[in-house]
Amino acid sequence: AAMVEQSTAASHSGGTDSLETTASKALAALAERATPPSGPAAECRSAMVRARSSESSSGQCASSRFRASVKKSGSISESTTAICGKWHVGHFDKAYWPNARGFDHSLGHLEGIDYFTHHNYFKNGELDWRRNGEDVVEEGYATTLEANEAAAVIRRQPKDKPLFLYVPFTGVHGPLQAPSKEAVIAYQPAMNEQRATLAATMTAVDEGCGRIFAALDETGRRENTLIVFCSDNGGMPPGRNLPYRAFKSSLYEGGIRSPALAAWPGHIKPGTIITEPLHIVDLFPTFVKLAGGSLEQKLPLDGRDIMPVLTEGKPSPHEDILLNAITANDGAIRMGDWKLILNGNDGVTPSVDLATGERKKEGRKTKKERRSEPKEELFNLRDDPSETKDLAAAQPEKVKELRQRYDAYLKAAVKPLQFQSRK
Repeated sequence: AAMVEQSTAASHSGGTDSLETTASKALAALAERATPPSGPAAECRSAMVRARSSESSSGQCASSRFRASVKKSGSISESTTAICGKWHVGHFDKAYWPNARGFDHSLGHLEGIDYFTHHNYFKNGELDWRRNGEDVVEEGYATTLEANEAAAVIRRQPKDKPLFLYVPFTGVHGPLQAPSKEAVIAYQPAMNEQRATLAATMTAVDEGCGRIFAALDETGRRENTLIVFCSDNGGMPPGRNLPYRAFKSSLYEGGIRSPALAAWPGHIKPGTIITEPLHIVDLFPTFVKLAGGSLEQKLPLDGRDIMPVLTEGKPSPHEDILLNAITANDGAIRMGDWKLILNGNDGVTPSVDLATGERKKEGRKTKKERRSEPKEELFNLRDDPSETKDLAAAQPEKVKELRQRYDAYLKAAVKPLQFQSRK
């Protein structure tokens, strides 16, 4: 299996300056499934924890226990696991680093970095580029180095030994940095500078995917590889998530709904679009079951095996999907076409011009202000995917039904430490 993750992408970018990139476009055409379900999480680290989590956190986005190791599951103990890219889910102790969490090989960074210097932009500019837990100095653009490493992992893997490869690219996570000035200029004057920088950064991701696919072809692995391409959350300006509302860090669809592609020759029929609601937590049980591993464990899984959805056109295995549950007045849940949002906000930006994606300085309430004004919103996503018509007042029984499910999840969840003082 090869899982390629596009970080904080402008996935639904529309308009006259929309970006189409070669390798991902080719994958979509070949690709057995183009799936645009309700998706990952409102923020990147939330989605990454969920995708790699083996034990249920009941939707909480800061699970303290997760195992990335599909290799520890039953008959797949002889496989190789590798990660090339952004970790972003635990760094204060080496016990939480990739090689201690089930990966045999790792290259990349634990937090956020400058794409060229590989220095952490959170901690006084310290180097945050490591191979198997050890600092390493390498020259080059982070996304390109990650793709090259992933391709090298594929090429040196013995053909008779299974491989799980996870590639969470640095692109297009902030700080947004294109590989070169020339790459940005190539997209102008069709786009403004911000959009052109995003396009150039995204093109580097696309080229990286091309290198990985080429390595699969060269080693004769493509026909026996399940490729999953997805994003970890909705985009943020200068990206656009139209026709969906809002941006990263929001629980409106623009913050959480992301398209995904799954390709596996001979197993999934090409060219079909799935609109069933799925979640990134579904990847773990799906991968483990495909590899012949066991899903038995102490705590129940949030995720479900979605291969019947991908291969047979079956409906979503979820009766409901908890999108987030931080407090009694800060979260969201979906049941079928219905979605309840508690104190929704439009994401990481203040007010944003949806036509241009440009930021404004005014217009955003703080989290404290939002929580002091409890608000329930109800949307029917089939009829109103852009979430423009709040039906809470017209459908009080539906609000009550979703609220009861939300409260049950919240009660069962263990609060992350940083949220334990909230009510």
